[in-house]
Amino acid sequence: KEKIERFLKLGRQIRVICAVDSIIGAKMISDLAVLHGQTAEVRLELDTGFGRAGIPMENLLDMAKEICQMPGLDVSGIFTFKSCTLNGQSTLDLQAAGEEEGAMLNKAAELLRANGINIREVSGGSTPTGKYVAACKGVTEFRAGTYIFQDASKIQQNVVSEDECCAVVKVTVVST
Repeated sequence: KEKIERFLKLGRQIRVICAVDSIIGAKMISDLAVLHGQTAEVRLELDTGFGRAGIPMENLLDMAKEICQMPGLDVSGIFTFKSCTLNGQSTLDLQAAGEEEGAMLNKAAELLRANGINIREVSGGSTPTGKYVAACKGVTEFRAGTYIFQDASKIQQNVVSEDECCAVVKVTVVST
């Protein structure tokens, strides 16, 4: 409740969007938005294979219909974080991973729109796949999180060299 209250308070000052991936969470946001007399902008988070968070694709339409009926919510779009996965498995084929993500997002957006859920934003991407996701049909926004810093995982994914990381930490391990 405290986090939703903070989100709503901030939403009275600037545009802020909250991720939703459950009926329970959406209901809590809806109830508090109505209590405060405001509309909360939310985006449906989809699980497109990484398994970290999100609505399973097979449940998307039913959950979206239920969430869109809740007062005080503006379901403005969908988003995902798929990272470097292809067909549900880790991959270093960044282009194929990004293209698969874009296709999955586009398919989800088309399904929702065909069922009267007029989302405006389709958001995806990650630092290694962002440029490929951004080029996909239907994607309106891409989010590339660690690109500004780069890190060891980006070196392993052949996205950057060690010299392109913004910081290096050298330590001596003194205990296990």
